[in-house]
Amino acid sequence: MDFRSTDRAPSSLVSNYIHASHFLRYSTNAAPEPFERLSKEAGPLRLCIQELSKVSITPVELESIATSGLKVPRCKNIFIADLGHPELTLLRPLPVVIESAGTQFLAYSFDIEELAVADNESAVIDEIKASIAELYFLLEREQGNLGPLPQKQWAILGRLIRKN
Repeated sequence: MDFRSTDRAPSSLVSNYIHASHFLRYSTNAAPEPFERLSKEAGPLRLCIQELSKVSITPVELESIATSGLKVPRCKNIFIADLGHPELTLLRPLPVVIESAGTQFLAYSFDIEELAVADNESAVIDEIKASIAELYFLLEREQGNLGPLPQKQWAILGRLIRKN
C-alpha cells in the first residue's frame, strides 16, 4: 500500500512508527545501528515493528513521511447528544469518529454510514449533525423507494431519532 496515493494513512500505525523511530534514534548513546538489529533489541517496540512489516511501505518511506511535515491524521471518538434541529431528538447519544490532518477535519458515523468534512472540529460536528438530519428527512420522504443501504440507514435512524 502506498500511503501517498490514498486518502488517509492508518493514523495509529504511522504514529506508532514515528514514536518507534524517535525512540530508536534518540534513546541510545551508541552509534546508529541497522534498523533490523535495533528492532530485535527494542522489546516493547517489537509489536509495532511487526505491524509495520505487514504494510508494504518501507521504514525509509515512513521516515520520509514523518519528517516531511505531512500532518498525520489524529483520531478521536465523541458522542453527539443532539442533531441541532428543532424537529428531531436523538434518543441516545450517537458515536462519531473525528479525524484531523492539518486543517482538514472529517467526522464519520459508523452506525449510519454518514460523513462530513470541514475546516475545524466545531464545524465538522455541526456538519455531521446537519448531514444526519438531512438524511433522516430524505429517507423519510423516500421510504417506498429505498434500496438496501438506505433501508438499513432508515431502520437505524428510526431507532435513534424521534420526530417532534
